[in-house]
Amino acid sequence: MSTPCTVCAAPAALLSDLDARIAAGDAGRYVVHRELAANGITVSMEAARKHIAHIRAGEQGIPSHAPGQLRLTTLDQAVALPPVPTVTAPQPAAPRGYEPGVRFERGAKAAVVTLPPAPTAPGEGDCAAYLRGLGIDPDLYILEPIEVRTNSHGWTRDDPEGAAVTQQTFFARFRVTRREAAADGFDVDELLATVPALAAAAVDRPATGAGESLLVGLADWQTGKRDQGGTAKLVERLAALGPAIVARVGELQLLGRNVETIYLVGLGDLVEGCKGFYPMQTFSVELDRRQQIRVARRMLTEIVKTVATLGIPVVVSGVAGNHGEQRDGSGKAFTTPGDNDDLLVLEQCAEVFSLAEGYGHVSFVIPDQELAHTMDLSGQHTVFTHGHVARGGWAGLWTWFKNQRAHGKTSATIAVVGHYHHLHVENDGLLTLFQCPALEGGSDYFSTAMGSTTVPGTACALVSSAFGVRDLAVL
Repeated sequence: MSTPCTVCAAPAALLSDLDARIAAGDAGRYVVHRELAANGITVSMEAARKHIAHIRAGEQGIPSHAPGQLRLTTLDQAVALPPVPTVTAPQPAAPRGYEPGVRFERGAKAAVVTLPPAPTAPGEGDCAAYLRGLGIDPDLYILEPIEVRTNSHGWTRDDPEGAAVTQQTFFARFRVTRREAAADGFDVDELLATVPALAAAAVDRPATGAGESLLVGLADWQTGKRDQGGTAKLVERLAALGPAIVARVGELQLLGRNVETIYLVGLGDLVEGCKGFYPMQTFSVELDRRQQIRVARRMLTEIVKTVATLGIPVVVSGVAGNHGEQRDGSGKAFTTPGDNDDLLVLEQCAEVFSLAEGYGHVSFVIPDQELAHTMDLSGQHTVFTHGHVARGGWAGLWTWFKNQRAHGKTSATIAVVGHYHHLHVENDGLLTLFQCPALEGGSDYFSTAMGSTTVPGTACALVSSAFGVRDLAVL
C-alpha cells in the first residue's frame, strides 16, 4: 500500500538517515521538522506526522511533489512552522529562608549550610565543594544532610521526541559539625578497671527515685469465639492473668522499680460479637451477645480484684473496638461510636466496684464517644485506641499517630493499640508505637486465609517520663 507524502519528496540522501531513526523510534515529528528545516526544507507538522506514520507502518510513500520541486528555503525565509526552540526557564532565586550561606548560632556545636539552587539533588560532595569555595576545609567537618526540597519552575523540549520536560530546581541544607580530635592519652585499661565497681553498685539497688506506671494492655479477648479451644481456654488464660500481673509487680520491685500505679486498659474487642464482622460469624460463635458480655465482665472483675490486693492505685480504662459495635445487616455500625459493648463491660465493672467496700484505690476512666483518648502515666502522655480507625496496617498506625499529634488531637509521645493481634513495638525518635498481642486463641478462618496465627498473651510494660517505655513482658 502506498501513501501520498510531502516529506518523501525530500532528497533521498537526507531521508535515508532520517527514516532509519524514525523506524528505530529515535525521531518524532519535532525532530523530523527540525532536521528538514536545518536543510532548508519547510514542511508542516502534520506532514511530518504522516511521514512518521507510514514509515513505522512499513508503507511506501508517494512524493506529493516531483523530485527537486519541494520548496527549498533558508531558515530565515521559512513560512511554515519554525523549528521548536529549546526553552530553558531562568534559574529562580532561592525561596525565602533558603538563601545560600553558612549560619552559625551562638552556643551551637554545628553550623547549617544552605547550598545554592541546583538542577540536580545536591549531595555531600556538592556541600564540600561549596565550603571549599568559601575557603573552608570540609575535611575538618562531618557533613549531614538535613533537608532537600524541589520546585518545578519551567520546561524544555530537550527530549528526543520533542516532548515538554519539566525542569526542577533543588535546594538543600546540611548540618556541618567539627570533627572531635581523639583525646590524647586515653587509658582503656583504667576505664575497664572501673567495671566491677559499676556492676556492684547496680546490685540490690533499692526501689527509690521517680515512680513508674505499669501498663497492662487487655487486648482482643473476643469472648464467645469457638476457635482454638474457644471460651473455655480463654477463661483459663484470663483466670491466670490476675496472679500473673501480681507476680510481675513483685519481679519489678526486686529489680528496684518503683511501681506507683497500675493501669489496666481494655484495648477493644473484649467480646466477639455475633454478626457483621467476618463470613459465617453467627454460626461460628458459641455464646450469644448477653453471654459474651457476662463472661467478659466477670473475668475483668476478677482481674481487678486480684490486682487490687497489692494496695497500689489501680486505674481501669479502655477504648471501643470494632467487634463491640452495634452493626446492621450490611455490616455497618448504625448507632453512636460510644454505643459499644467494650465500653459497656467497663461501665458495668465500674458499677460493681463503686458499690463494693475496700476499693477506694481503684478508679475507672471511660471515654464517652471518643475512639481514642489520652492519659498521663507517671508524667508520660499516652494515647490509646483500638487500631481500626487507622488504615494501612503498621504504616497506617504510624500515620494516624503522627497526624493526631500534628493536628493537636493528642500530646502523647506513646500510642498503644490492639486490633492486629500481634506484638509490635517501634521507636521513631521520641515517639513509640506499642501494638499489644491478643489473648484470644486465634482464628481458624484467618489462619486458613492468610497462613498466620497469633500466640495468646497480654503485654505489659513500665511507662514514665523518666524512662519512657521499659521492662516489656508478655504474660
